[in-house]
Parts: sequence; structure tokens; C-alpha cells
Amino acid sequence: MATRMAKPSKAGTPPSKSGENVPKPLPTETPGGKLREKVEEAIGLAVAGEQRVQVIERVTQLLTEFRGPLPPPEYLKGYEEACPGSANRIIRMAEIAQDKRECRNDMIVKREYDDRRLGMCLGFAALGMLLLAGTAVTIAGFVALGTALFTTAVIGTAVGTFVHGRGANGTQKQS
Repeated sequence: MATRMAKPSKAGTPPSKSGENVPKPLPTETPGGKLREKVEEAIGLAVAGEQRVQVIERVTQLLTEFRGPLPPPEYLKGYEEACPGSANRIIRMAEIAQDKRECRNDMIVKREYDDRRLGMCLGFAALGMLLLAGTAVTIAGFVALGTALFTTAVIGTAVGTFVHGRGANGTQKQS
């Protein structure tokens, strides 16, 4: 395990055999403790003194950010100590946000289902209108136009099925 070093203090630091000040280890009880150790190991002896502490602090501050609805437990504990009851409020806030996300997702799925159903109804109505128009035009004596309308209805139905596809259980495939 790497030794964590801090800025040597001017007073109270015992001199080493070579007469230099020996750096004191930093506390390891911080949320970014392991990260801090890796940063100290990486910079080695390249940076010393006050600059070393500043570099370590800046790097660990930038890399200890968190994402998500809840902060890490160490931070929650700190919030609770600073303002009793705040951890519970933070957790409740995250629960409410999650409930709202789920509600929005349910609404999106319902609207997509409704849109698909409306599309199927309108498509069926268009098919019926083409077939009725083709029948009426053919009965009126315009066989070529009636045949064109029937052909359009059949091709539209067949092409629609091939374009959108069907799954093994009859449901539409996702594209």
C-alpha cells in the first residue's frame, strides 16, 4: 500500500537522516481516499511542498464528483450531520423524481400504443375506401380504373406488411 504524503510542516516535523523534513501521511478517511493514494503515487516526487497538496486536492476534487439521484453514503452522512433530517429529504426527493420518470415513461408507452392503433384504424379505413371506390367504379363501367384501385389496395396491404414485418407471434417487429 502506498504511503500518503502531505505537505511537510515547517515546525514539528522530525528531520530525516539526510536532514530533510519527512512528510506526514494524509488521513485516509475521506471519500476519495483510494483515489488520493493513486494520485500521490502517480505524481511521486515530481511536485513538493504546498504545490503537492494543491495538485492532489485539485485532482481529487475533480474526480470525486458523483452522478445520479443520490450522493454517496459519506456525503449523505455529512448532510445529515450538518442539517438533521436532510438525508431523509434528499432520499424522498430522489424517490419522487423516480416516480415522475416512471409516470412519464408509462405515458410515452401508452401514447405510442394509441398512435399505432390509430394508424392501423386509418390504414384499414383507407383500404376499405379503396375497395369500395374500386367496386363502385368497376360497376359504373370503368373496369381499368376499378382494377387500378383494387391493385393499389392489394399492393398497399402487401407492401405495408413486408415493410413493417410481423414477429413469430403476430406482433410487429421493432425497427
